[in-house]
Amino acid sequence: LTQPKADLPRFSLREMTSEIASCLKNDNFRMTLIGMLLLSATTGVRETIHSYVSLFFWELPADKIRIFGLATPPAFILAFVLTVPLHKRFEKRNTILGAIALMVFSTTVPVALRLAGMMPPNGTGPLTAILMLFTFLFYGGFAVNMISLLSVLADVADEHELITGKRQEGIFVAARTFFSKFSTGFGHILAGAAIDLIKFPTGAKPGEIATATINQLAIMDGWVAAIPSVIAMFFYARYKIDRRRLLEIQAQLEHRRSSIPPAKPLRGDEAPIPSIEPAPI
Repeated sequence: LTQPKADLPRFSLREMTSEIASCLKNDNFRMTLIGMLLLSATTGVRETIHSYVSLFFWELPADKIRIFGLATPPAFILAFVLTVPLHKRFEKRNTILGAIALMVFSTTVPVALRLAGMMPPNGTGPLTAILMLFTFLFYGGFAVNMISLLSVLADVADEHELITGKRQEGIFVAARTFFSKFSTGFGHILAGAAIDLIKFPTGAKPGEIATATINQLAIMDGWVAAIPSVIAMFFYARYKIDRRRLLEIQAQLEHRRSSIPPAKPLRGDEAPIPSIEPAPI
């Protein structure tokens, strides 16, 4: 890692605020951050409502709901293998857009098919298999997206260093974590408000709720929750660091670093030993 300068100012709240403001001036970081906020809002809504949808809309028993966790490890492993080749083939921005599109597809299509009468009946094996497939697709897109976003932040850190001369991965990653937690919590609040809005009864059991109310719940989970992700795609589309630009940035950084002498002074025991010419024979 690039080592900090020896004459860095001491930590202060003012200095930290100034550095955060400096990072937010980066256009690519702002677009990425807004996109992450919107995606996290979608995640928060789904985490709150999806369990209700599984229980009341799909009428899955508890033992069937648990098995959907088995779809996530293969999705993560496949994403780990495919993300770098996807970056090389389609660029990171396009990979992110494709991953979000896959997430939106896997959440909206099952509900749409059910409302159109094209899904197997509840309680059947084919329905469980189909829902397992869509769960696999959702978390595959989610994992590719998360890996790509962290890679994008590293590229933004390079660009920011080239512009400002400061290396600030810590602030970029910390801002990403803070705002994703904040918007995920906000998504939980929105989901709770949505459940209250459709007047979903408390303490109800599957089969005891009106079909219209259950359908509204599924639409909230499948379609309404996907709206922030669709909006996020417009912001990610404005991310401008492609492979060619990144190579240019890294080449300029390497040239700058190689031309700067080391700042660390030599200690006495590290002083160079003067060379002694041997006397002629």
